[in-house]
Amino acid sequence: PTSRSEYRLILRPDNADQRLTPLGRELGLIDDRRWGDFVAKRERIASEMKRLATQRVKENDPAAKEIHAATGGPIRSSSTLAEVLKRPQISYKDLSRLGLGSTELESVFEQESVEIRVKYSGYVERQEEEVRKQKNALNKALPSGIDYMSISSMRMEARERLTKLQPSTIGQAQRMGGVNPVDVALLIRHVEELRRSREREERGVQVQGSV
Repeated sequence: PTSRSEYRLILRPDNADQRLTPLGRELGLIDDRRWGDFVAKRERIASEMKRLATQRVKENDPAAKEIHAATGGPIRSSSTLAEVLKRPQISYKDLSRLGLGSTELESVFEQESVEIRVKYSGYVERQEEEVRKQKNALNKALPSGIDYMSISSMRMEARERLTKLQPSTIGQAQRMGGVNPVDVALLIRHVEELRRSREREERGVQVQGSV
């Protein structure tokens, strides 16, 4: 379930169609009409994200005073609408009330999707980067003799499972029961630290040999 997912900011209900509709199209489950509706919605959201990132509110605009009153923070010189929307006290509905929303978005759900993407953009980008790293690392071989119990930041259940089953690749570790995505990310980081440590040792040996 999404509520238990380690990547719940990526696997959100509001972007389920964005994640699943292209897959459904590839499998022949989405007809042309539904696909057209999906593409149009995706373009509306992308266009609004771009507008929010570029359109600015100046400190002497009437809306700036209301934003200051609502948030306690003044607009200094100018701020993008995305910066305004990131303020905890401001919602997309507030932007619309101030005449700063888009008339192109066709539903409250589209407005909410835009709001979530803006407010949590930094967190989402970090999770997406973590997912990319894990996908790229799936086929990488794990060094033999890893002391999993020494990875203190990893959950004990995961350390015990890895120690018992001794996976040969990151992908095998990811598919093991009792090992979640956070555990895999910690494992990847640990392997990278081992690699860097080994390289430093080898450089040290080379330096000593050249003296």
